[in-house]
Amino acid sequence: ALAGPAGGLVIRNLSCVSGAVCTAIDQATHGLTRLSRTTNAGAHWSAPRTLAWALNATTVLDCVSAQNCYVATTSAQHLVTLRETLNGGATWRTVATPATWTSLSSLNCDTTCTALVSNATGSSVAVQYKLKWVATPLKFTASAMSCVTPTTCLVVGHQANQSAAMAKWQLIGLSDVSLSYVPTPLTNVACEPNLCVAVGVTTTVALQP
Repeated sequence: ALAGPAGGLVIRNLSCVSGAVCTAIDQATHGLTRLSRTTNAGAHWSAPRTLAWALNATTVLDCVSAQNCYVATTSAQHLVTLRETLNGGATWRTVATPATWTSLSSLNCDTTCTALVSNATGSSVAVQYKLKWVATPLKFTASAMSCVTPTTCLVVGHQANQSAAMAKWQLIGLSDVSLSYVPTPLTNVACEPNLCVAVGVTTTVALQP
């Protein structure tokens, strides 16, 4: 078992760009939200940087490199803010996002950012194109997304009747994935280049995208 960043209570988010280089967002005493980096698979961590703007906000973390990371926060008023750092968290810039977004729950920014978002009408996959976001609405309530490539992602969640739902998103469009013997909603998904695995309360589903 490896220790987390010094003084931390719980790690909230983790993003790894290799087997050894990872960035973590954790929570410390007094509600402080902090960013730390390891280059040796968690044996040692950098001195944590406090993210004052992430206090009491839900965060999503995605790192393209050890220095280049994106953090999304959703306030109690359902205001989504996306920020980017190019220097390991020393400074941040705000990335423009639509004011209609009420949550951002998954993010992949390998070449351009692809996000799983919600608004008043439901869930969508939104991709950043130049200075705009182009959204593809989903037919179900989504809980998580993981990307195989920058242009192919798998989204999981549930239908209105609480049955499991899965769809493959590509730049060319959205396609439903047929599921059998999956009795509960799917809550999370993770993808490698040739395999995706989704989980629910009682079920694990593997798919070759």
